[in-house]
Amino acid sequence: MTPGPAGRDELKQVDLDLFEPFEELIEIEILGHPLEVPENNCLLRALQYVAAESIAYGRFCWNDECGNCEVQCVSPETGEVTVVRACQERVYPGMKITGLSDDVLLDLD
Repeated sequence: MTPGPAGRDELKQVDLDLFEPFEELIEIEILGHPLEVPENNCLLRALQYVAAESIAYGRFCWNDECGNCEVQCVSPETGEVTVVRACQERVYPGMKITGLSDDVLLDLD
């Protein structure tokens, strides 16, 4: 783990080189579960922070071609649920994910 800003010593044991630069963790909600993920990253990369093994070995192209990372997200502008691709959508504080594709495997319990 790379030393860095305050709080990074508490980060999960993941390869921080995978992530876009970030200063803090932000809270998002996935299927009703609050999770802390690195700011300034796409949702799929943030999910990899939470579930490193299942996302790393998942069937994801990471470039918006396969659709395996589609999730349902509540739009902050309209409040309606929309389908987005986690490889393209940036995380933001308070993001709410209400559904995951079968390829996104998370153990939230």
